[in-house]
Amino acid sequence: MTPVNPREQLIGLGAEKLADALLDLSTRSDQARKLVERLLSSPEDSLRYFKAKLAGLKRRERFVGKGEARSYAQELADFLADIQAVIEDPKTGLELVVALFEIDSKILESCDDSYGFMGEIFRFDATELFTHYARDIANKSYLSDLVFKLYQEDEYGVREKLVDQASQFLPEETLRSLAQRFWENAENIDKTTTDGQYTARHSLFAVESLARQLQDAPLFEKAALAIWPDLSPATCLNIAEVYLEAQDPGKALHWVKQIPQKTILEEYRRDKLLLDVYRKINDQEKLAEVAWKMFRQHKDIDTLEELLSIIGEHQREKVIAEASQEILVTPSFSYSDLSFLLDTNQIDLAQKYLLENVTALNGDLYNLMLPLAQRFEKENRLLAATVIYRELLESILSRAQSKYYHHGVRYLKKLEELAPQVSDWQGFPPHELYYQKIAETHARKKSFWLKYEKGK
Repeated sequence: MTPVNPREQLIGLGAEKLADALLDLSTRSDQARKLVERLLSSPEDSLRYFKAKLAGLKRRERFVGKGEARSYAQELADFLADIQAVIEDPKTGLELVVALFEIDSKILESCDDSYGFMGEIFRFDATELFTHYARDIANKSYLSDLVFKLYQEDEYGVREKLVDQASQFLPEETLRSLAQRFWENAENIDKTTTDGQYTARHSLFAVESLARQLQDAPLFEKAALAIWPDLSPATCLNIAEVYLEAQDPGKALHWVKQIPQKTILEEYRRDKLLLDVYRKINDQEKLAEVAWKMFRQHKDIDTLEELLSIIGEHQREKVIAEASQEILVTPSFSYSDLSFLLDTNQIDLAQKYLLENVTALNGDLYNLMLPLAQRFEKENRLLAATVIYRELLESILSRAQSKYYHHGVRYLKKLEELAPQVSDWQGFPPHELYYQKIAETHARKKSFWLKYEKGK
């Protein structure tokens, strides 16, 4: 059992016992061995080690395959953690992190980063450490130059967050100067070539980020329109969001209204933004109108609670009852509607809705179907659970991929467990008949039946 305060208890053991335990652990774990070495090294030795490690990463020639990429990324994460633990001087620490960023292309080209593990280390771990040291650097112009240079030379898109984090270590005046520098850089680039257009857009993205951090909505708008002169719904929404963040709901509403009403792709995001705008300007009528629209289009607990927060909690039962009846009379089946009935404790209605729409169920949708089966089982609606487990089983048998057969065996055994507890099959074949049917239909799937018999 872990003590309530293990740190105090470990201190109570005394230095000698802890030293012996750590040394013993270091003989069996590389990570522990490196920790001991780090603890015993002088700051000068540690700095030499960090510089040698960077040089080794730069010279590394062996290609790291996809299967090893995670451990390679962890090695880099540990290296950054060691720097933070040992190097207290912000200038020295920052120089080490910058040196790592400067060889990011070499590191990324030496491994298969298909899963993005290494890229994430640069985007998050390295950026966080850069920010950690940069906060304590007094020369803000130096930092601004550094961010500009690193961002401009970003070949793999792993340095963008250095700009996104700039407000954490640069004052407003320096942020504005940096934004102006990026803007001028974009203006001075020859945009007659594809490469030139990309480079200019890259600088303008930095202006957008800095403008958002400054809550300078007009500057953000200017940059966004320079990047995407042909207005898209996404651009309008981005501009509207920044105006709202800058406490200008009127301008935000203006930009939301630039989006065509029938734009489906960004409709949910548009409506969410409208809720925030109407809440800011206290337009209760419009607020309720948008909340009703969102709820009717997608009935779930979140849209329900949003609606009730506007029209009043006293209408909960009425809204749920009307929505439930609407679901039952709608000819098309919806998994989200079924979830809504369950989440609002309309359990009998949920079972009725499911059993009336069995032909619309798709056993391939494992992530949707299994939680529904488990929920019906928990609520003791065992016929509904049985119907779903059957769909899951038949999906696996139909696909005929033996690596999934163990799941199918589990579903079949679950059906056997539930069958004696189902008192009314309501026209569905009882388990004995169902079993005979799948045994005949899938008789040639020998490996499935062997697994099933073995599990008896």
